[in-house]
Amino acid sequence: MEVNSDDKTLKINGNKICFDYPIKDFKVINNYCIVMLRIPPKSYFNENVFGLDKDGIIWQVEKLQYNHDDSPFVSIFDEDDKVRLQNWDGTQLIVEPSTGKVLDQKWFK
Repeated sequence: MEVNSDDKTLKINGNKICFDYPIKDFKVINNYCIVMLRIPPKSYFNENVFGLDKDGIIWQVEKLQYNHDDSPFVSIFDEDDKVRLQNWDGTQLIVEPSTGKVLDQKWFK
């Protein structure tokens, strides 16, 4: 899977996918591209992580309750072929890269 990004556009094998916010980071895990968007302060868009395959978006991180209303995800890691996400308020999720299913949720800090 060939992936590159430029501001709000991601290219997967030549297919363009456009987002409403700039791309902060992405990881390819098990042939799925996991994309995290850079959300400006006070935008209140916490579901800023998407899973894509070669054809486009297949999932978006589910809406959950956090300690703060403005708590987008700020880091993304490949952890044993799963996706580890951390958000601004200290929530950590382990997510299945093919479905976006939350496998584990913890709080840290």
